[in-house]
Amino acid sequence: MSFSIAIFTGLVKIYQIQERLEEYIQLKQEWITFCVNIASEIQLPVGQRRDALKLIKDYKGKYLDLLNIDVDISRDIKEQALENLY
Repeated sequence: MSFSIAIFTGLVKIYQIQERLEEYIQLKQEWITFCVNIASEIQLPVGQRRDALKLIKDYKGKYLDLLNIDVDISRDIKEQALENLY
């Protein structure tokens, strides 16, 4: 039993599974925060909303930063995503 645990622990470290998972979770949280900020602004009555140009200027940089983050996704997952889209 301890031998198999040692093997699995080694595999987790070799493939950096924990680090990748933490990176994905962090990126997901950043996208959620970004989307919630935009959605909450849209849900306000028109009179209480901030100026659209100011909103765009404030969130443009964050949006571009989020788009520029590259995440390594295996080819199998990409193919499954494409199949589900079409």
